[in-house]
Amino acid sequence: MTDVIAGASVASIGSASYAGAICVWAGGNLTGVVSETALLRRTAPTYGDHLGSCNHGLQIADVTGDGAPDLVVISSDADAAATGSGEIDVWAAGAGFTGTRFPSAALAVSSAANFDLLGYEPDYGIFPVNRSCSMLLMDVTGDGVNDVIAVAPYADQGSFPDAGAGYVWAGGAALTTGATLAPTATLLPPSTNAYSNFGFRDGFGSAIHLTDFDDDGILDVAVHSNYLGLPHAEQVDFWFGGPGLVGTPAVGTIAASVQPGDKMGPVGGYLLFADVNDDLVSDLVISAPWHSLPGEPNVGNVYLFLGGPATRGGPPAARALLRAATQSNRLSLPRDVDGDGTDDLLVAMPRYSTGPGANDVGAVAWFRGPLALNHDATQLLTAGAVLGRYANLGD
Repeated sequence: MTDVIAGASVASIGSASYAGAICVWAGGNLTGVVSETALLRRTAPTYGDHLGSCNHGLQIADVTGDGAPDLVVISSDADAAATGSGEIDVWAAGAGFTGTRFPSAALAVSSAANFDLLGYEPDYGIFPVNRSCSMLLMDVTGDGVNDVIAVAPYADQGSFPDAGAGYVWAGGAALTTGATLAPTATLLPPSTNAYSNFGFRDGFGSAIHLTDFDDDGILDVAVHSNYLGLPHAEQVDFWFGGPGLVGTPAVGTIAASVQPGDKMGPVGGYLLFADVNDDLVSDLVISAPWHSLPGEPNVGNVYLFLGGPATRGGPPAARALLRAATQSNRLSLPRDVDGDGTDDLLVAMPRYSTGPGANDVGAVAWFRGPLALNHDATQLLTAGAVLGRYANLGD
């Protein structure tokens, strides 16, 4: 039977204003005014914790390995190891889920500094409404139990403020002990720089992605970053999943922009993982709307990075461009457009101009699959002049 779960991120808990709480109503014949079955709160709530306040900050998955769904809630503002360092709380599911319930595990970084804000990703909303959290619950260690993966773009690393970091907490029975648990793995980019904000994404969409990029049957962790020491030096770092995802593992491979400043993949809709060359392996397709070509500044382009076993222990993933993707904006999930049994790719180009007086009419580039390196657009789909200049088709 399905239960009802709702957050109250500005609820006061005792003297702790804006600490936040989660209410649970057991499913059944709910009639009239029904009080909560269980009230979930942090063990030591403090002012301004805002438990579960951000988008995607409250998720349900079995992270304890007992087959029952658990509740995992992030509080980026929580005072844990330090003021505003952030914490992720787990409530293991089970019978007798009533009354005031404290976390079955608290996930925190013991070395965190003030305002590391675990899991927080700014999306230019009004605090604390419309905030986003980067947290995923999937198995990346290969033991069949969902793990907890999160980033902290404002985490300090030694003498480098706001360098950023990613973290993995392995799922399992340890998340039922009531203990405060340190990360199983800490994910750091190849170079650490002050204010590089590893894991920060410039716009909407998560900075962390899970995909089996090396085709070994285990999900890998991919973190996209806009700022790594140079302005908009965009890249996607991959850590291969498996039992070796512990401690501070080395980056497995890197998909990097060839042109710093081309804003490779900054916003949701610019990046997708899918099999685009019909080899049953996940590939990375990511657009760079400010990419420049000879004599054509900031016309945009699309990168293709092919996944497969060659990415493990070898050079970075193969890199090439899907040419003629002028001012590429949005990527579609691959679909079979022409009915030949192979998925194709559609790329929206809202600033495409069809001729004099038809500036920024927009168009959609169709790439017939399977895609290959240096793949030209098969066809441009436009609406002619009927939409008028600056129509931005596909925006």
